[in-house]
Amino acid sequence: MYNSPASVNQALVNTANVTVLEWVGYDIDGWRGDGNSTLPLWSGFIDVKATKANGNTAILNTSETNASRILNVWQALSPSGFNGVGAGVFFVQDSNFNVQSGFGWDGNLIANQTTTVHRVNVTAGNDNILSTTVSTFSGQNIYEFYKLSWTAYALVYDKAARTLTLHYDYRPWNGQSYANGTSEVLMENVDTFRFRSAGDAMKVQVCIQDAKLFQDNNGTGAFSICKEKTVF
Repeated sequence: MYNSPASVNQALVNTANVTVLEWVGYDIDGWRGDGNSTLPLWSGFIDVKATKANGNTAILNTSETNASRILNVWQALSPSGFNGVGAGVFFVQDSNFNVQSGFGWDGNLIANQTTTVHRVNVTAGNDNILSTTVSTFSGQNIYEFYKLSWTAYALVYDKAARTLTLHYDYRPWNGQSYANGTSEVLMENVDTFRFRSAGDAMKVQVCIQDAKLFQDNNGTGAFSICKEKTVF
């Protein structure tokens, strides 16, 4: 639909002038399997009783997980060739969920297992377990169900260049920012990028304006085309 900039949904006004939207995505590609099988490459289930500490290494036993094939998928998707060292695990039932400090958004390396994301290593040939040398889980709760992640994502709006860019292949829990990842320009001539949370949903609105395409009766290009998406 076409909208005048003045008629854009005011509920999505970005009063903080925030131009970056970041999130951690779980490994849906590995979960869907690969060309050799439609079964998930990681099970999402940890055998808590079989989990143990081995010196400075914590072993999380996750049966029916195929580390070698997970790495094949990740390296096919990752321009940097991510090798599985410092992947992320977060427990579905964990009540210690902290958006502000639990994912590494502050730019600091997560050095222990007390936060929302737990740094683990996925090693080829080391199937059915996830290991970490960050620290043991001593004194920390380990839950049966987990999600596995190899990257965070960021949508970055550049007002001056009027572009909306996707950044990926970076891991905040390893002290990286989106500037350390790979970037792809998604849209040009972006006039508006707004978003807000609404309960468990996120509303995102993007508008583009091109004087050559969206002109008013005076030929001044005062109209935009907008798209709004709600993500649950």
